Amino acid sequence: MDMNCTNELDILQVKQYICKVCLELDKQNLISILNFLKKEHVENSFLNQNNDGIKVNLDLLNDSINLKLYNYIKYKLSS
Repeated sequence: MDMNCTNELDILQVKQYICKVCLELDKQNLISILNFLKKEHVENSFLNQNNDGIKVNLDLLNDSINLKLYNYIKYKLSS
């Protein structure tokens, strides 16, 4: 996958990857991702807390945040 994500199809693939991987992560890694989003100044209005945990609508985030999140997750999985 092209990390520059120059077209809409690429960003869709990035979002799909993020969703797929997050379904398989443990609680510690999910908390780490939320902390990452907070450091990137993602507003609380983009985070939706419910009984299952916290959900983030990636469509509301700009592409650069989605790419940073993608790269962060790839880094976390490699370490």
